[in-house]
Order: sequence, then C-alpha cells, then structure tokens
Amino acid sequence: DRRGGDDWQDAALAGTLLEMLAASFTEKVKTMPKMEMAVLHATDDVVVPFAHGEKLAQAIGADLIKLDKGGHAPFKEASAVDAVKGWLHDHL
Repeated sequence: DRRGGDDWQDAALAGTLLEMLAASFTEKVKTMPKMEMAVLHATDDVVVPFAHGEKLAQAIGADLIKLDKGGHAPFKEASAVDAVKGWLHDHL
C-alpha cells in the first residue's frame, strides 16, 4: 500500500496515461519511456494477427519473442514462460 506523499505523482501519471489514450499510436510511441522491452506474440493467435505483434515491436523498438503456439493467451504455455525467462536472463 503506497499511502502518503505520492498522491501528486499518481495523479500526474494518471493524467499522462489519459493523454496517451487519446493520442494516435505514433504519438503514444513517442512518449513511451525508453527502455528494453519485448513483445510476446504467438503465430497461431486468431484474435490479433502475428503481423500486428511484429509491427508493434518494430514501432516501439522492442524485441519480438515469437511463439509457435499459445493462441491469444500464450502465458499458459511452458514455452512462453521459458522464452520470457530467456529474454529476461539476457537483458538483466
């Protein structure tokens, strides 16, 4: 529980996030913090095409962790957990 003197920071963050939601995707990407990121996407996702994950990773300068299976919720797959662990090991 973070109670105390951080209320103004929470309000500032919330305001920034609301502004980002109203902005175009290009503007959102420009305001994102610059840090190492990864996009995890399964090629068999029938909800969001894999090509969208590729475009997102490229647009935000993130690594793409490509999974062969897992659908739209690949986190249940052991291969997804292993892939994320490997990426984290290489980047921490």
